[in-house]
Amino acid sequence: MLCNPCAHNRPARLIVDNVEIPGADAFADSAVMIKGRIKTRPIKQREVGRQYRRRLKKAFDRAGVEIPFPHRPLYCGDASRPFMTPLMKTGETPEPG
Repeated sequence: MLCNPCAHNRPARLIVDNVEIPGADAFADSAVMIKGRIKTRPIKQREVGRQYRRRLKKAFDRAGVEIPFPHRPLYCGDASRPFMTPLMKTGETPEPG
């Protein structure tokens, strides 16, 4: 797949060829790894990469795509039984009890 998502501003001047995204490379417990390549002017790869990831994250947020993270329960023997904790939205306060 070829595209140029930065064609309308500064990063576009730093990109020397179309962005190449061949597709999914691997599936993990909490991730889908997608390989991509952006050819840039010399010494500009980090600047372009940061800008690209920032825009990608914003696009995911607009589309409602959540980036998962692994959950790990902690268990410390008989003294500490596992328990569930409710998820809260930002700004919500826990109910007493």
